[in-house]
Order: sequence, then C-alpha cells, then structure tokens
Amino acid sequence: MKKSLIALAVLGAFASAAQAQTNVQIGGRVQATVKSYKVGDTARVANNELRIDDDETSRFWLSGTEDLGGGLKALFYVENRFNTDQRQSTGLANGSGLADGNTYVGLAGNFGQVTAGKHTFMEDQGNAVQYGAKGTQAVPSGLLGSKAILNYVDGVGAANRVGISTSRVVNSLQYITPNFSGFKGIVGYSTQPNGAEGVIGAPAGVNYSKGQAYFLAGNYSNGPVFANLAYYDHAVEGRPGVGDQKQVRLSASYAFPFGLKAGFQYDRASIEAVGTDRTRNAWQVPVSYQFGASTILASYTKAGDVNGEANSGAKLWTLGYDYALSKRTNVGVFVGKLNNDSAASYQVDGAGTSQNGTTLLAGESARIIQLAVKHTF
Repeated sequence: MKKSLIALAVLGAFASAAQAQTNVQIGGRVQATVKSYKVGDTARVANNELRIDDDETSRFWLSGTEDLGGGLKALFYVENRFNTDQRQSTGLANGSGLADGNTYVGLAGNFGQVTAGKHTFMEDQGNAVQYGAKGTQAVPSGLLGSKAILNYVDGVGAANRVGISTSRVVNSLQYITPNFSGFKGIVGYSTQPNGAEGVIGAPAGVNYSKGQAYFLAGNYSNGPVFANLAYYDHAVEGRPGVGDQKQVRLSASYAFPFGLKAGFQYDRASIEAVGTDRTRNAWQVPVSYQFGASTILASYTKAGDVNGEANSGAKLWTLGYDYALSKRTNVGVFVGKLNNDSAASYQVDGAGTSQNGTTLLAGESARIIQLAVKHTF
C-alpha cells in the first residue's frame, strides 16, 4: 500500500511539472547528398571525388513556451546538430551534438522578445532571397553564395581566408521587436564572441575588457516584397594580430504572381588587421521559378578583390532543379562551379571536412554535381 502511494505521489509530481509547461515542440531537418566533386585549375594530382555528404549539417531542436499571464511568456530553444553520413564518435562529423546550434532562453510579450545564450547574427541574413517562394528546397548550403563567398573575406592564400559572419555568437543577448506591418528589427550584443571572457595570466598590455560585438538588422516581409539590411561589428578581445571585423549586407527580393522570384544581395566586409585594412565587396543575383511542385533555381555570386591584393576575387554560379514530394520532403539535382582568381582561395562551404570535398588552394576551382534529399519535421 505504501509503495502504491509513493508511486502515485511520484506520478503526480511529474504530471504537475508537465502541466506547468504549456507548449513543448520538437522539429528539425535531415539532409543527404550524393555528389561528384572535382577540383580544377591545379597542378596537383587530378582530384575527382564521389562522395555522400550532409551539406546542411542536419539538426533537431526542442522549443517551448510557458504562459506567465498578462501577455508575458517564457521561452526556450535548444538546437542539436549532427551529420547524416558520419558517426559522431569518430570525430569527423561537423555537428557537435547537444546544443551545438542556436540555444537560448528568454521572455516574450507585447514588447517583443529578449533572449540570452548563443544566436546566429550575420551569417543567415538575407538567406531567404536565395531560395524559391516556398523556401524549403533541398539546395545544398555549399552552393549558396552566402555560404561560399558573402560570409568570408579572402586574402592571398588559404591561411588568409577569414570567416567574418560569425554564426552562433556565444555570450550573446538578442532583442527582436514586434512585427509592425511586416517590419521587424533585431538588436544583438555579445560580451565576447570568441568564447573566453578573459585569460588568467594574460600578456602585459593585453586589455581583456574591450572585446564585444554589436549586431543590427531590419527585416521587411510583406506579400511579394522582402528586404533586409544588417550590420555587424566585432571588436576582438585580447588577441594581438587578429583584426576587428565589420560587415554590412543589403538583401532584397520580389516574388512575381506567375512564379518568378528575383533577388539581389550586396555585402561589404572588412578585417582591420594589424598594419592593414583588408576590405572586399561582393554581390549576388539569385533567381527562381516555381511551377507546381517544381522549382528551378539559379544564382551568380561575385567577390571583388581585397583592397591592395590583386586577383583575390572569386565567382560562383549555381543551377538546380527541385521537386517537392510533399510539404516536408524535397529532392533535387544541382550543379555549381566556384572559380577563384589566381590569388584567391574561396571555398565551397565545408570544403576540407566531412561536409564537402578537398580544400581549394589559391587559384583553384571546384565543380560540383549533386543529388540531394531533404526532409523537415
């Protein structure tokens, strides 16, 4: 009898806890591609790889809200990343598992939403213009201009290629305004995007109180019109020789009623390294045409030279066909070519890891043909 009462009490406690959480959801996406990855314009041994990859870094997430009354609610989001094609235990997978993606907790109400944790600030700004009208296509991230070019400033040689659009900025706060007739603003701040808040026994003259990052973005999405303007400013903390970073990106697209969608992105990024200021301008024109369950996607992306570094630009073109088997499952075939100028080493997203083929050296190109399948849940 006593055991039964104890069991009922335990079950009652769990039931009370479950009732307190008014809404918990699980979602995610799983992707895989079969591809031919060929390196060209090289003096190295011919490189033509047949691969099975997870270009997206598949993921699932848990999210939840609790009604606190008076229009106020608590919320959380935990994103977990993995690779469809690799075992996590081998150390080759890109995803690092539990909470490797955006993860935060906060409050929301009539004032908007404020959260603390880690957030993607600049990297995904304007991504919507690169997809078709429904935005669920299976196009691999490596063939998106933002992932291969817009998020980087290249220099002479692969060692000088720097990712400037930090994803999953740690130690960060984010505020999102309410939606005003299609307009929404975002303000982000990080006390230390590089991770460590300071190091014990720091070298003399290194000031660990200066590292921080600011992020501002405005989104307008109303009917066929989408526009985004974003700015990122990262002052590196306590790392002599590593430059501060600044970036501004303008993105826009228009969806015509007969299925055609045309977009444009312009990105200016700079790295204020010691003794020099490396700046490059880049732009992209993506176009898509949707008819029934089919979508044709095409884009052209170009990076100009880094100032003071001749032949340090690159070009990427992508063409693909996507078919929606359902609202959640897409398949598609895609082809793309990344061409580096003689002193540039831009990469297909994930090159040199389990996510994609061989790392490109300065002046090399990559041709990719791939069949992709993507399921969201």
